[in-house]
Amino acid sequence: MSNYKITFTGEILQGFEKESVKQNLVKLFGLNENQAERLLMKPGTILKKQVDEQNRAKYEALLAEAGIKTETISLSETLSKPKADNDLKVDEQRSGSLSGHAGVKTYSFSFTGNGKEYFGIWIRNVLLTMITLGIYSAWSKVRKKRYFLRHTTLGGFTFDYHGDPKTILKGRVVLATFVILYLLSNHFYQPIALAVLVAFAAFLPWLVVRTFVYNAQSTSYRHIRFRFNATYKEAAIVYLFWPLLAILTLGVLAPYAFLKQQRFVLEHSSFGSSLFRFNPKAHEFYWLILKTLLVLLAGMGITMVFSIIFTPSDLQSKLIFVLFYIARLIPFVIVLLVVIAYFSVSYSILLFDATKLSYVGFKPTVDIRTYMKLFLINGLAVLFTFGFCYPWAVVRLSKYRAQSIKLCAVKELRDLIESNLKKPNSQLNHSNGFFGSDFSV
Repeated sequence: MSNYKITFTGEILQGFEKESVKQNLVKLFGLNENQAERLLMKPGTILKKQVDEQNRAKYEALLAEAGIKTETISLSETLSKPKADNDLKVDEQRSGSLSGHAGVKTYSFSFTGNGKEYFGIWIRNVLLTMITLGIYSAWSKVRKKRYFLRHTTLGGFTFDYHGDPKTILKGRVVLATFVILYLLSNHFYQPIALAVLVAFAAFLPWLVVRTFVYNAQSTSYRHIRFRFNATYKEAAIVYLFWPLLAILTLGVLAPYAFLKQQRFVLEHSSFGSSLFRFNPKAHEFYWLILKTLLVLLAGMGITMVFSIIFTPSDLQSKLIFVLFYIARLIPFVIVLLVVIAYFSVSYSILLFDATKLSYVGFKPTVDIRTYMKLFLINGLAVLFTFGFCYPWAVVRLSKYRAQSIKLCAVKELRDLIESNLKKPNSQLNHSNGFFGSDFSV
């Protein structure tokens, strides 16, 4: 007797409304509303892993009554397919292993910006932000993000940013108001400052969700907007409860709380209707934190020892005194830059390895030593030119980062694009978020 699996095609049957279908899923599968919402945004979800010929029609009828379109696949046909076709569940694989399978297609990112061009944008942003006492920073953010996204390509097509500076400015004004209220009340009457902090804590989950909604919907690739969908309760747990636990455990749970926040951001994000998945290994992140701290402590210890050994015997001259302390500062800056580079690139590798999008995975090919060398040279160049080399440094890093990330798909990338174009979402054309600040991680 043949066995089958029943999957969700991602479409709602004609004559059904999305809200009613969601309620039907809640009743049929015992899901909560948020789980039902996420299921509707994930084509290819297996609704029934194995059903025989006798019960197949019954399950198909029940799902049709719920209003969802399904596809029934014979398990014998699935097993007879080549291994590459059998590996469509990217969620269960690491992208590194995915790239080794036959039939997997690899796409490269690239960044086409240049330092001279970005310098003009950067210097104007800096000067206008200073002249307007920070007001122009909202326009600066839009111009910067638009430049970098429009010069980032994947498969020959660029990304785009559609943020509105006025909306971003509103968000920053509200944040600045909280800060000013706290500082003033803390100076004149501390109980009011405590009340302001409590009010901000209550306000924080709403702020986080609306910020991520706005930033996601302001970003697009091939005319398909990114999305973010989460509840305020989930945001409160991740941004209030877990940080509090980290404090109570004297920082022991801080890395885990950070991973929780990363999972919250990624698993509630989607490209059109295709959901991201994030499945990190906490012990790898803890090990990275430990190694980074050991390298930092060792580097700082060595530089302190050398600075003590080579301290000049005569520091009476003001010039010698100043030059000595400047020279002693340089090794500390180098150690700090190396540690920052090591952590950022190592964490990026863990992040991309653990992230999936539908049947798409990411393969980081960055070389840690090359990145650390590039980061160190850029950092010192920015330091010794008093910041004027910053645009060139950012562009060089952006180029290296882009070329060091590969997108691995078991199907054509255009299939992912076309499947999302066929399922437009009316919410994507207008911003649900009031905030557009850089509050997000």
